[in-house]
Amino acid sequence: MTIMEIQDLFKDLWRRKWVIILTPVVGAIITIFFLQFRSDKYASNARISTGFTKTDKIELNDSELMPRAFDTEFNNLLELMRSPLSYNLLSYRLLLHDLEGESRFRAPRDPSIYMEENKLSQIGKVVGNKVSSAFSDDDVSIYSLYTAEEIARVQKLINRKLTNQEPLDPTEEDFELMRGFFIAYGYDYEALKDALNVYRVQGTDYIQVGFESGNNLLSAYAANAYCEEFIRYYQSIKGDYSSESVTFLQEVAKEKKTILDEKLEMMGRFESSDVLLKGDQGDATRYGQLVGLENKRDALSSQVNGLELTVDRLRRDLSESGAPNQQNQQIIQLQSQIKDLNAKYVESGSTNRDLSDSLAYLRGKLRSAIASIETSATGSSTDEIQEKLKDAQIDLQVSRNELNMVNRKLSQLESGLSSKNTEDSEIASVQNEIEIAKQDYNEVLAKLNAARNQQVSNSNLKQVIKATPAIMPSSIGDIYILGISVLTCLALAVFVVILNVITDNTIRTPSRFKRMVHLPLIGTLNHVQLKGLDVPNMFLSTHKKKQEAEMYKSSLRQIRYQLESTNSKVFLFTSLKPKSGKTTIISYLAYALSLLKKRVLIIDTNFKDNSLTKMYGQGLSEIKVVKRKMVNPKPQLAKVVQNGGVQEDQLSQIESSLDLVNATRYEDIFFVGNSGITGESPSELLSRRDFKRFILKMAEQFDYIFLEGSAINDYSDSRELAGYVQKVITVVHASSTVKPIDEHSVSYLKSLGEKSAGAILNGVRMEDMQD
Repeated sequence: MTIMEIQDLFKDLWRRKWVIILTPVVGAIITIFFLQFRSDKYASNARISTGFTKTDKIELNDSELMPRAFDTEFNNLLELMRSPLSYNLLSYRLLLHDLEGESRFRAPRDPSIYMEENKLSQIGKVVGNKVSSAFSDDDVSIYSLYTAEEIARVQKLINRKLTNQEPLDPTEEDFELMRGFFIAYGYDYEALKDALNVYRVQGTDYIQVGFESGNNLLSAYAANAYCEEFIRYYQSIKGDYSSESVTFLQEVAKEKKTILDEKLEMMGRFESSDVLLKGDQGDATRYGQLVGLENKRDALSSQVNGLELTVDRLRRDLSESGAPNQQNQQIIQLQSQIKDLNAKYVESGSTNRDLSDSLAYLRGKLRSAIASIETSATGSSTDEIQEKLKDAQIDLQVSRNELNMVNRKLSQLESGLSSKNTEDSEIASVQNEIEIAKQDYNEVLAKLNAARNQQVSNSNLKQVIKATPAIMPSSIGDIYILGISVLTCLALAVFVVILNVITDNTIRTPSRFKRMVHLPLIGTLNHVQLKGLDVPNMFLSTHKKKQEAEMYKSSLRQIRYQLESTNSKVFLFTSLKPKSGKTTIISYLAYALSLLKKRVLIIDTNFKDNSLTKMYGQGLSEIKVVKRKMVNPKPQLAKVVQNGGVQEDQLSQIESSLDLVNATRYEDIFFVGNSGITGESPSELLSRRDFKRFILKMAEQFDYIFLEGSAINDYSDSRELAGYVQKVITVVHASSTVKPIDEHSVSYLKSLGEKSAGAILNGVRMEDMQD
C-alpha cells in the first residue's frame, strides 16, 4: 500500500469511529444479557512450592542454577502436572469420594447420554458448563445406573490404580465401565481439564493450582487432592531414579575405598619390614626374618595361584554367557604394562622423567577403563560376572604386588645388601599408587554427594497454601468472556472497515479521482437528496438543517466561476458512464448562471435519454423538438431577439433559427428538445440542418449554450458533438469504478487538448468532500 492509501485507510477508520465504538458496546450488552443465564461457579486455589529457586535443605555441594535453567525446570514440572496421569489421579480421588464417602459432591447422571459422540458437542451448548451446571439436577442413586457388583468392582479397580499410580488404559477390559463412572459424575479427563488451571506464579517459586465448579466444597477438595496426589507421584518417580543412582555410586565408592585401604596397608607393611631390615641384629635375626618371609611367600604364592584360577574360571563363565569383556582384557594389559614399566622406573633410580610420564599416562587409561566398566553396569547376570572378575583381578594384583615385595625382601636378606635407592623408589611407587587411589575415591565420592543432594531436593516440592471453599461465586470467568466478546467485536468492526476500504475500488474522493482518472478537476459536488427540492428553493433559501444542500449550492457557484473563467460560450456535458448526473448538473448550473442575468440555452442532444426535454417540457402544451418544426413561437422568444439588438432585416433569418427554441418557466433559460430515443447518431440526425451554423447563430443571442451528450463508453454521440462546441466537461460519479474502457475514454478526452475543460466529480459523500 502507498502512503496515500494508508492515509485514506486511517481517515476511513476515523470517519467510522462511532460504528467501531458502538459495535463492541452492543456486543458487551448482548454478552452481559446472556451471562445472566450462566450458573454460578466457585473457584478455589492452592499453591505448591517447588524449591527450584530457594531451598531450606542443607546441601553437601554448592549448586547454582541460571534463570534459563529455572525456566526449564518449571516448564518440565508444568508439563508433568498437565499430563493425563496427573488428571487421572485426581479423577480417582474424586470418584472414590463420591462412591465411598458419606457426603458426595455430585449426583450421577446417565453416562450413555454423554458417551454418544453426537451428543458431546451439544452438552456445552445446551447445558452450559459440564463441570458445574450439568450436575445440578435432583439426586439420582448410582445403584439405579449400575449393579452393586459393578460398583464394588470399580471401587476396587480405582483404589488399586490410585495406590499404584497407574493411568487409565483404554486397552483394559474394564475401561468402558470405569469411564462410564467418570462421565456419570463429571470427573472424566475432558471435564477436569476444563475445570483445573495450573500455572506458575510469575517471578516466584510457586505453582498455582485452581479448580472451578458449581460446588464450592468440590472446588476446594479437588484443588487440595490434586496437589497431594501429584506431590506423591512426583516424589515417587524422582525418588526411584535418585535411589538407583545413589545405590550404584555407593557400591563404586565402597570398591574405591577398599582399594585405597589395601594400598595404605601395603605401605604400612613395607615400612615395618624396612625398619627391621635396617636394624643390626645378627644372623639369627636375619634367619628368623628369612624363614618368616619364605612362609609368607609360600602363602602368597598359593593365594596368587588360587586367584589366577578364579580369574580364568570367571573369564570362561563370561565367554560362555555370550558377553566377552574386552575392557577387562584391556585393564589386565594395562596393569601388566604398568608393572613392567614401574620395575624399569625403579631400576633407573626413579629419576627417568619419560618413564614417569608414561606411568602416569597408563594409570590414567587404567582409571578410565575401570570407570567405563562401572558406569556401564546394568545389573544383568553378565554384569555380575564382570564385577566378580574385576574384584578377583584386583585381589590378584594386590597379592602379586605383595609377593613381589616379599621376594625382593628375601633377595635383600639373602644377599645381605639393601640398596637405599631401590628402597626409596619402591616407597615412591607405592605412594604414587596411594595418591591415584585417593583421587579415584574422591571423584566417586563427589558424584555420590551430588546424587544425594538431588535426592534431597526432590523432597522440596510441597503444598504451602491449602485451598478453602469460596464464599462468593467467581466472576473472573465472566470478565474474561466479556473482555473476549468486546475485543472480538472491536476487531471485527475494524476488520470490516479495513476490508471495505481495501475492496472498495470506487473513485469516492477527490484525491482518489486524481490518482485514478487523471483528468483536471474543475469542481466537486456532494451527494444531496434533491427530490422535492426545486431549483429556486435551492438557491434562494437558507438550509440551516440541511448541510448537504448548502454545500451543494456552494460547490455549484465554484463551478459557475470556473465556467466563466474559460471565456467560452458553448459547452458539451458528457460522462464516461450513464446515470452520472449530467442532467441535474446542467439544469442547476444553468439556473445559477441565470441568477447573474446570463441567458442560457440548453440543447438536449442526448438522443439516447431525453431527460432534459422531459424536465423542461413538463407543463408545456407542445414542445418544439429537433425532428419536428413548430411554426408559432411564443411571444417570449421575440424578447430574445430584441435583447440581442437584432435589426429588422435580420429578423426573418433569426426566426428561422429560433424555430426550435422553447421557453421555460425560468427567465433567461431556454431549451431545444428532442423527440426521444432514436437509432440515428447526432451527425446523421443533424445533417438535415446546418447545426454548426445554428450553434453560431444561437451564440450571438445567448450567453451560454449547454449541450448534453450520451455516455462516451457506450456511444459515439459525444465524440461527434465535440466538433460543435468550445469546451467539453466530463461528469464522473463518485460511486464509479475505473475499468479499461474508462481509461480508453479518458485517453480520448485528453486528446482533445485545451478543448477538454476538465471533469466534475458528482455524488461525493459529505465526509469525503475534504479529501
